[in-house]
Amino acid sequence: MITNTTRLVLDNSYHLLIPTSDNCIKLKNQPNNTFLLYFGLPNSPITTIDNVADTVISTAESEFESDSNKMTLSDINNNISNDIVYETFFSRLLHKFSILDALPFEEFQSELFLQICEDYFSLVGKFNSPIFTPLKTDVNGNINKLRRKMSENLINFQTLYAMVHDEIESQTTNTRNSATDALLWLKRTFEFLSNFLYEFGMGDKTLADAVSRGYEQSLRKYHGIFARSVFSFALRAVPSNEEFIRSLAIDQNDASKNLFEQQLRKEILAHASSMSSVLQKITMFYFKHGLESTYFHFKMALRTPMKKTQIGSRDLLANGGGCPVEVFCRLRPPKDNNNNDQETDNSSSSVKILTSTELTLCSSENAKNGQIRESHYEFSHILTDDVSQSAAFKELAIPLLDDLIQGKNSVLFTYGITGSGKTYTMMGPLNNPGLIPRSFDVLFNSIGSYLGKEYLLRSDRQNGYEIQTEADILLERQRKEIQMAKNNNNQRGKMLETTNTRILDMTSIWNAQLNENCSYFVFVTFVEIYNNYIYDLFDDDILNKAPQSKQLRDDNRGRPYIRDVKEIEVRSSEEAIGLLNMGLKRRRIAHTQLNTESSRSHSVLSMRLVQYHNDIPMTSLTKDDLITSTIHLVDLAGSERVNRAKTVGERVKEASNINSSLMVLRQCFEVLRENQAQGTSKMVPYRESKLTSFFKSYFDGEGRIRMILCVNPTADGYEEIQHALKFGELTKDVMVPRALPPPPPVPPKMNRGHVPLREIDNQQQQPSAPVLFTEF
Repeated sequence: MITNTTRLVLDNSYHLLIPTSDNCIKLKNQPNNTFLLYFGLPNSPITTIDNVADTVISTAESEFESDSNKMTLSDINNNISNDIVYETFFSRLLHKFSILDALPFEEFQSELFLQICEDYFSLVGKFNSPIFTPLKTDVNGNINKLRRKMSENLINFQTLYAMVHDEIESQTTNTRNSATDALLWLKRTFEFLSNFLYEFGMGDKTLADAVSRGYEQSLRKYHGIFARSVFSFALRAVPSNEEFIRSLAIDQNDASKNLFEQQLRKEILAHASSMSSVLQKITMFYFKHGLESTYFHFKMALRTPMKKTQIGSRDLLANGGGCPVEVFCRLRPPKDNNNNDQETDNSSSSVKILTSTELTLCSSENAKNGQIRESHYEFSHILTDDVSQSAAFKELAIPLLDDLIQGKNSVLFTYGITGSGKTYTMMGPLNNPGLIPRSFDVLFNSIGSYLGKEYLLRSDRQNGYEIQTEADILLERQRKEIQMAKNNNNQRGKMLETTNTRILDMTSIWNAQLNENCSYFVFVTFVEIYNNYIYDLFDDDILNKAPQSKQLRDDNRGRPYIRDVKEIEVRSSEEAIGLLNMGLKRRRIAHTQLNTESSRSHSVLSMRLVQYHNDIPMTSLTKDDLITSTIHLVDLAGSERVNRAKTVGERVKEASNINSSLMVLRQCFEVLRENQAQGTSKMVPYRESKLTSFFKSYFDGEGRIRMILCVNPTADGYEEIQHALKFGELTKDVMVPRALPPPPPVPPKMNRGHVPLREIDNQQQQPSAPVLFTEF
């Protein structure tokens, strides 16, 4: 009989045995202690190896000492040396996704994959809710379909690829009960499980919230109203965090120990990452062969015929289904109690929180008609007024930074009426920074050790990068040194002194895509859209009385970009924050009746991460080897009514342009939703505003879209708040196509040869104390 500890030793030894053969895929423990060695070649025989168990066990017992509760392991599997490891649900798993993580989809062994799915999905039983039974039934049914397909030809169908490829060639992928269909829905279910594990592993959510977030990001878009209602009801029965963590402990006494939860959450994140990596390989295969879009439409029609028209956009279906715009509602925190004239009476709040995703807006008691009006709204998640800046950052921005490292694009908007806390959420004060400063900290915490050679890349100001020679690098370095020498040492010292008072975020992202075999480069741009004109906040020209506006152009892939915008490479969060402060001082703000520092323009800070694999020789490196991803952090100016803001003169014109651009943004979302709901092809008015023109490609599927709807629950103006909440609710119903790999660039019409690049003037304004605006 093999003990639990020995089973774990065998599992760790498995990782040592597997690499000994290129064709070795699986090592399976049978009840009679016989091991089956599966080979990756489609027609290879299945070889039985006896007496391996005794050999491994004898070796293990001589090297490892165990007891009933814990054991000391080497860093074979977890890279932990001389640490106490508690037995958990995950350490007991015999089959793990990490086994498949290093393999291509074509080599995924069918039976191994199905056993892994069965082992992991037993986790759903820990939810202790019988309402999840339909989900379990669906998973078991899809597993049985795949096993029936395998039984048709045990020799040829040893891999998932072989089964699906057989149906592709026979054109039977659309038939009911096909293996292609079963694998697709199995993948989608485990995407839910992977997202749930990630959300719970981060440690800042309840179990119900983590399950809800995982569902929102995966299965919800495929389910009809009935399935969504059942799932919402099931969330009420899930256990508490403590009960769930206790259920994952093999020995219940371990659950009360402080280190147990830390180890468990680390395990959860590691398993979520390997699961996500495996599922992504399946997804890419389906996209490559046009199977994801086919089955999205097929299943929507089959399971929810009344909802079929919701996915009416032909472009959406052609790109493989879509993802909803994620809308988060953040209630403005109370004012600083150290300032008596800014204290907030929370009892006057017009917002009632019903659940983590639902709220009710109530009018004041002195309404014109004497009646109190109420309206109900639902969002992806609601951040109440007691949610800290740090917690909001983890909820809102960490997933987007994770996407950035993986080479994916995203855009994050803040929307709301003036004085609702948008700039505070984005920027924050020095002692309580917002999303943008924390994003710089976390990004450099994560990739700082893998930064590439400084000045190797240089923006061509046309949405691309030039690779510089050694001579160009040396010349660029000399220019920067001369610029630094011109700066006054006392002023530079003051700048560093004030910058060091900023609270730093020490969070670091672990990502399977992040490794020492890549070199990373970070570039930033900062622009504002003022009166429907685009101005570069890093360009000294903006200090002139009549600065030159920048123009939008399309690059050779059809993506909008701002021509001649200054794109600066940064090597640390301190350097990035210095540039941010310089840009903030140049941004247009004004005093109004509703806000002493009201933003009069939309600001867009863009962080671009460029990476390439180090195995490419420097002499052979080309533009095509560069992988570029971008995150846009957009602080939208607040909508306002002139009679309430008491604006006059130039402020009235600014307010009119702000409201106009926000109205165009709303119209774009409304037309997109109408096209998708009714299957129409109405023209989306992107070109009516520079704001929507710039982000047009994101509505077409270039990247992920998130919106933070900021609300001041104690503010007057029921109609204005209601207008903002309605906009947020309609926005979350819009589906954007999934981002696909960009098409190859269009070759230039003529070869102009080598043209010297213009020098990028990185000289900054004379430094002074950093200014991070607070809206309240």
